[in-house]
Amino acid sequence: MRCDEDHTQTFQVRSSKGRIGEFRPSLISLAIMAAVLLSSCGKEKQVGAAAPVPEVEVTPVVQQDVPLYAEYISTLDGYINAQIQSQVTGYLLRQNYSEGTIVHKGDVLFDIDPRPFQAALEQAKGQLAQAQAQLGKTKLDVERVAFKKDNRMALAVGNHCICSVSLRGS
Repeated sequence: MRCDEDHTQTFQVRSSKGRIGEFRPSLISLAIMAAVLLSSCGKEKQVGAAAPVPEVEVTPVVQQDVPLYAEYISTLDGYINAQIQSQVTGYLLRQNYSEGTIVHKGDVLFDIDPRPFQAALEQAKGQLAQAQAQLGKTKLDVERVAFKKDNRMALAVGNHCICSVSLRGS
């Protein structure tokens, strides 16, 4: 079929009087639409309550630079992703960084509740003081035993006898 051919079809119709005529469907369609439009022209439209006219604010046009930005929902993956592992256990008081910020080695990332660590420090200080007191007592005991031994030897050498004499009183 070529594009310059007529694509409309004609039909032969026999009227009630026996005459044969031709018509095109597009003409019948136009006639029906015209009849529908003309039949609605005589009717009056019912006007309901008119909506109030909205107030519109008008401002003068000002030429200026407008920043362009866009917001997108996405998931970002950092160039270097670090796994954070705690070196101590405890309750977190505060997180000192926000997601996506750059952190450096040595930065404080979290504040941990110091009370359990303070209690452990005080307990260790108490144990240290107790150990130092025990050391002092032990040193005094050693000096006392050495003093008694020296006194026995001095007494034995002074009397020119080899005997064991015990000094009483200490």
